[in-house]
Amino acid sequence: MEKAKKEFAERKKEVYRREDKVLRYGDGKNTVQVKLKTTIPFTKRIEMIGEIVGMVFTGKGDTVESYAPGFTEFAKRYATIAYYTDVKLPSDLDKTWELLNNTAIYKDVVRIVGGELRSIFKEADEAIRTRRDYLVN
Repeated sequence: MEKAKKEFAERKKEVYRREDKVLRYGDGKNTVQVKLKTTIPFTKRIEMIGEIVGMVFTGKGDTVESYAPGFTEFAKRYATIAYYTDVKLPSDLDKTWELLNNTAIYKDVVRIVGGELRSIFKEADEAIRTRRDYLVN
């Protein structure tokens, strides 16, 4: 029991110690700064999971018009940048895809945030499976 209390106290200190970071890309006058949240509140996590699921299932309200499992990776990357950084993503999907896949920003965010993102992705995958199974049955 004492070990568990100690581990909890250490984890609590780690969570409260997490501070936002600034990522820099380029050099000189071409430097771009990106503000990175190293953690997000629980309510934002829930919103992010909902956004990922919502991108995979399209439709209005409770009506699902299509299920696009191939969109899952894009949805995760998009939501990661949208929720953890101050980057304004382009509305053009092709340009957004290029930004998410051909720059270091997504990998940097995943590397820095780590386990919190893995947990969110796991929860999103489970929500997608649950919704898909519900629609099939």
